[in-house]
Amino acid sequence: MRNRTLPGAKQIYRSERRDVVALAGECMAGEPLLDPILSGGCLVHPLPDAAAARAHTAESLARLSGPQAVEYSRGLLGLLERVRGSMEATRV
Repeated sequence: MRNRTLPGAKQIYRSERRDVVALAGECMAGEPLLDPILSGGCLVHPLPDAAAARAHTAESLARLSGPQAVEYSRGLLGLLERVRGSMEATRV
């Protein structure tokens, strides 16, 4: 799945050995990594300053035990196939 655009809003779930890229509405095992930034064009909560963002990144990286496998959820792969099929059907 390298260098492909995946449709839909997403959430990434991290477990001990893998990350799963899923649709935002799917529930998966693991810790959800993405928090909403905007809702209705308004900030959901204040953005951190650069120092806080660096500290959060360093803390997150320190918790990793090594390279994580990345998988894609059934829901996301299903949506991708439907979009591809729709695009192929509309080609002239």
